[in-house]
Amino acid sequence: MGRDAQIVLKGRGGAMRLGHGEVRVVRGRTTWVIPLRAVGAVESDGRTAVRLRSIGDAPGGAFEVRSRNRHAVTAFAEGLRGAMEGVTPVTDGAALVTVTSTPRTPLAKTSRAARVSMGVAGYRWCWWSCSRSWRPRTNWAG
Repeated sequence: MGRDAQIVLKGRGGAMRLGHGEVRVVRGRTTWVIPLRAVGAVESDGRTAVRLRSIGDAPGGAFEVRSRNRHAVTAFAEGLRGAMEGVTPVTDGAALVTVTSTPRTPLAKTSRAARVSMGVAGYRWCWWSCSRSWRPRTNWAG
């Protein structure tokens, strides 16, 4: 693996990114940064899943990502094992694991998605209100 190369595995359970002496695991809005010294074991079934176990009682403990791409799973597992060859593990990996969470940001009213949503809502309201006033009367007796 080159100096700046990164290997990424995306699938069910999040995404794993190997590069710069660490593994980044992303699930939803939470990101775990695990240095290679804190990685205890890498398990792969060779077909659909890669499981990463950290040393000690790290938050999250074990991480698993499943992918339909068998070649991506194999490449990621081999790349991670190859990167771990020259690394000496530590006894307490939990102290090295960093967990960050990104807060949910509200949708800005000036964004394109918000303008389109408001336009669609306005169109539907107009269509609904106009269709109710032009509806033919069914009760003509009177």
